[in-house]
Amino acid sequence: MRKTTLTNSHKITLIIITILTLSSILLPVSQGKKTAWKTNPKIFIKPKEGAPGDTIAIRGMHFTPISGTDVTLYLYTMDEIYILEVKEFNTDSKGRFKDTFTIPAIYAGEFLLKAVDEDSEFTATTPLAIIPLVP
Repeated sequence: MRKTTLTNSHKITLIIITILTLSSILLPVSQGKKTAWKTNPKIFIKPKEGAPGDTIAIRGMHFTPISGTDVTLYLYTMDEIYILEVKEFNTDSKGRFKDTFTIPAIYAGEFLLKAVDEDSEFTATTPLAIIPLVP
């Protein structure tokens, strides 16, 4: 093990670098009218499958923590080909939302729901199985 002694000027430089690095990680990034935060958004649905016209409960978390932030839910194929916009939600001051949406009239299959935070452009995805309508 090698011991290194730093002079006062080196110690000050190291402290400044550390403070600047921590600031860049902890401070929000301004984008337009609102502030985008470094987050890891998630969405959960229940049930995970249904037929067109069925109601699905959805909750999201870790989006921009500013009340009223728009989060739009889109439906994609599993290959991430865009199909349609499902619904728009608004977050609370902690970046969460809880609501329901109706499965659109579309063919049966495996799909991907993608929630997009319209301010930060962060996304969260979860699968959705759409089953055929039974006459």
